[in-house]
Amino acid sequence: MTHGVETGNTNEKQVRRDDEKWLLEDLHTIKRTVEHSIASLQLSNERDKTEKKNQGKMLTVDRILVIGSLGIFGSFILLAGSYLLVK
Repeated sequence: MTHGVETGNTNEKQVRRDDEKWLLEDLHTIKRTVEHSIASLQLSNERDKTEKKNQGKMLTVDRILVIGSLGIFGSFILLAGSYLLVK
């Protein structure tokens, strides 16, 4: 990724201007990549939070079935109890 100061098997004693240019461009590329990945992580975390919040508010099929069965069962118990009291 970096064109760097080291060329081949020899190390350059002085940094050439081209090497500084390549190094700065590579550092900017790395910086943009890291910023982009952090931003995408934050967006995905925010999406997960909003999905969980919305999921908690929605009535699922299981909840609807439980509420319905409890309503029917509760009505039956109420009618049976009132019948026993009248009798």
